[in-house]
Amino acid sequence: MLARKGELCMTTLPRDDFLHAACFNFLGAIASAFPMEDMD
Repeated sequence: MLARKGELCMTTLPRDDFLHAACFNFLGAIASAFPMEDMD
C-alpha cells in the first residue's frame, strides 16, 4: 500500500521532493484515519 501511495504521488505531481513528501504524508494520514482503506 505504501509503495502504491508513493507511486501515486510521483506520477501525479511535478518532480518536487517537498510535494512528494507532503502528498505521501497526506495520503498516510487519510489511510490511518480510514483503516478500511488498507485492505490490501
